[in-house]
Amino acid sequence: MPVFERHVFVCHNTRPADAPRPSCTADGKSELHTQLQQLTKAAGLGGKVRINKSGCLDQCEHGPTVVVYPEAVWYGHVQAADAAEIVAEHLVGLGHRRIAYIGDQYGYQSDTERFAGYREALEAARIPVLPELVVRGDGKPEAAMHAMDELLALSHPPTAVCCYNDMTALGAMRSIHMHGLSVPDEISVAGFDDLFVASYTQPPLTTVRQPMRRMGQLAMENLIKLMSGEESVVRIKVKAELVVRESTARVKKRQAKTARR
Repeated sequence: MPVFERHVFVCHNTRPADAPRPSCTADGKSELHTQLQQLTKAAGLGGKVRINKSGCLDQCEHGPTVVVYPEAVWYGHVQAADAAEIVAEHLVGLGHRRIAYIGDQYGYQSDTERFAGYREALEAARIPVLPELVVRGDGKPEAAMHAMDELLALSHPPTAVCCYNDMTALGAMRSIHMHGLSVPDEISVAGFDDLFVASYTQPPLTTVRQPMRRMGQLAMENLIKLMSGEESVVRIKVKAELVVRESTARVKKRQAKTARR
């Protein structure tokens, strides 16, 4: 099973200067928050776990702080593969060569990293990154539908699509179905997050699962160490996995022939 590395950062009141602002998905926020609260209670700590309006863990004004970054943070000495790179490699392995990317238009760090992974996977396979196959939504289904409409309007539409997140994938699949096409028989679709709905879509969605529960456990373990004066680990690598379901399939000969034109 292919994996890539995620990071939990532990620091005192400040985050690493070269790390992006932490962010959490709506789905991950609740699980992470609950896990941290449960671990705090189990450890007999009097502190509270706070999450701000944007769904991010707030830093405490006093005392040690554990900051969890659901976004990938890469450093020169860390050999890690971005989630989108793994997804794109999966699609390349299925024989796809005309692979599109539906990203986010707001310039989030997560979109920058996922697009970079998509680009790197294509370049490694000597597949050109075509501007016409890179479109933007807003991380939600409706905008993703319009983005997918653009791709389907091309004279040679893609045979596969990497989506910024699962909600984008939902919109892309809806657009494909509304155009009378089939997933994955005519177009493969992959997402990111492994939201609870991913296994209930039609067909079930291939996506990347983020280990939010494990990240919460590690964060609290290190917070406990900090509060007790023990030495803690600054960077912890946590593995996430590509979950292959039924929305991606090997490219058919007719699709491959169209993509080469």
